[in-house]
Amino acid sequence: MNIRLWSARKRATLFLLLPAVVLAGTAVWRTRARVSADEPAAAKNVEGVACLGRIEPLDGVLRVAAPYYSAGPAIVVELRVHEGDSVRQGQILAVLDSHLPMETAREQAVSKVRAAEAKLAQVQAGAKAGDIASQAAELQRTQAALVLAKNNYDRNRALYAAGVIAKSQLDEQRTTWEESVKAVESAKERLNSVSDVRATDVRAAEADVIAARADQRRADAELANTVVRAPFSGTVYKIYAYPGEETGTKGILDLGRTDQMRVIAEVYETDITRVRAGQQATITSPALGSPVQGTVERIESEVAKNSVLPGDPTEFANARIVQVHIRPDNNDVLRPLARATVSVVIHP
Repeated sequence: MNIRLWSARKRATLFLLLPAVVLAGTAVWRTRARVSADEPAAAKNVEGVACLGRIEPLDGVLRVAAPYYSAGPAIVVELRVHEGDSVRQGQILAVLDSHLPMETAREQAVSKVRAAEAKLAQVQAGAKAGDIASQAAELQRTQAALVLAKNNYDRNRALYAAGVIAKSQLDEQRTTWEESVKAVESAKERLNSVSDVRATDVRAAEADVIAARADQRRADAELANTVVRAPFSGTVYKIYAYPGEETGTKGILDLGRTDQMRVIAEVYETDITRVRAGQQATITSPALGSPVQGTVERIESEVAKNSVLPGDPTEFANARIVQVHIRPDNNDVLRPLARATVSVVIHP
């Protein structure tokens, strides 16, 4: 009897506890379901954007070329840098084969300018005092000869009227007198010419100076093109033309502005909405040793094909990406690694 009473009580207790167990299990299941539903969103919020990138100097690597003339490409006669050298803005990188003839042409142009300027100064100053005095003396001589010729003509005209001389003698004296008159007029004109500075002569001499200076400027420009200088301070990465070689389409050398390095990250277009300026980024590569931190500086507005390929280039050869420019915190570490491939994680 006692055993039956205990079994009845046990069944009643289990019957009363069953709803509580069911309710507790339901609550636990709902809690776990809610946590499971929230986990992807939380993971998505903390997940960074991973991609590949390359190290480049600011504004990329510049190909330094030489002028191309109609006669053909230039030839390097002197190369003053080596690969890996640091250069200053304006420093001479190479000298071309046209340097010597262009230098000679410039010297000739300078000489012509000096000659034109000297002529202009002479015209502006007028004739020398000695030339004026000489011409004045010549005028006095012709005037004296004119007086003598006039006296002889008058005397012979009286003799002819008296029948003493023939008409031919009178004509001869008259011709001498007329020539003396012309000689005096000519001497006066020459004296006035050397004494006065004519405006037309000055303008002509000034035009010669202007033309000569223009020729010199052209010679200066042509000479400058025979010397290749660094357009900015940076590092020489690769040389394409050595002394004795033509510059060709490849130019002379590659130059990069290594004082300001950048990492160009290629972010897939599906991930670019999660990238914005100011985000922190981690840059890694076996060549770096330890990770380098950086900041997203600029995001390109154009979608393009990727240029940095992973280990299997056939897998992502046609991937569409957006280039993101990252400014590294440590510029010196990246300086010797231009164009190296790196892995990038852009943090949210």
